[in-house]
Amino acid sequence: MTKSLDELTEELNLICELGRDQPNRFLTVPDILNQYSELILYEDELDNEVNMVHYTTWKNALHMFESSPNLRMYSYEQSNDPVEGKIIPPEWQEVEETANWLEHFLEPWQIEEMKLGGTTYGCSFSSGANGVEDDSAYWRLYGNDGQGCSLKIALQSDIQFYRVRYRDKGFRERTCKQKEEDEQVADYLKNLFKVGKELVDGLPDEYKSSIGEQVALKLSKVMYGYYHLIKDIAYENEEEWRMIKVWSKPDEVKFDTSSDFLVKRYVEGPSLDKLLGSNAVITIGPTVPNSRAARAYIKHLATTKHDIDNAVTIKNSDEHYRQMM
Repeated sequence: MTKSLDELTEELNLICELGRDQPNRFLTVPDILNQYSELILYEDELDNEVNMVHYTTWKNALHMFESSPNLRMYSYEQSNDPVEGKIIPPEWQEVEETANWLEHFLEPWQIEEMKLGGTTYGCSFSSGANGVEDDSAYWRLYGNDGQGCSLKIALQSDIQFYRVRYRDKGFRERTCKQKEEDEQVADYLKNLFKVGKELVDGLPDEYKSSIGEQVALKLSKVMYGYYHLIKDIAYENEEEWRMIKVWSKPDEVKFDTSSDFLVKRYVEGPSLDKLLGSNAVITIGPTVPNSRAARAYIKHLATTKHDIDNAVTIKNSDEHYRQMM
């Protein structure tokens, strides 16, 4: 059973209190912090009516169905939003001051990579009313100008989605609720880094270097994961949700060279078989050549290569769509 943030914080506080007399307790710290990094930001209860829809290119869709059946989570270093990861609530400035002790355990390049998004990977989902899986605006923006697929995901209780918050750069137009959200996160982070520092300061000498580095890395995951869940208010109509992963192992990172002559880093997310459970919908884009045959091929792959429930709907787009010239 997944523990709450409060329960995990209580465990860390107990280690701070008892660690000197029971040093073996320090060995449990990395596992506790791993659980923290799975609860990066804002615990949201998903409304069952919310649709999670991921748009992707036809090439990537075929790659998933034919050979590598996992959703791709791309590095945010090449985001199409120029202020990706840079919109930071003023309340969080104090957080960075509280966290400056991390720099004693991290290399400068590690901090720089995290700030630039080079170690943060994510996968985006559109949400909203029924029908967002077949919408001309989304096909144009994210579905390779209609030559792709959309995957309407059946929600899974053990796959964490995080709701993106939208703020203007100056934070002048926040509602009271938005300000409370930002303050709550800041208080949570400041407390977490305070507990982390107390814990590291209390480490026996033989643990200080190795566990101190792990603590610094994992707390950095939490902080820099937050930065990629706040976007410019210009994007608020997208009602975006994200999966987030920070600091993957080097051997997990792969490279995509399929679009715009850019090399993009990505890691593999949840498996297609797991995501496309009952009530999921796969929609073939409105400008995919010979879309009827394409639909039949995806259906063939879904039934012969994957353990995908028969309740999954595979359909062609109903959009009347004119391609951009």
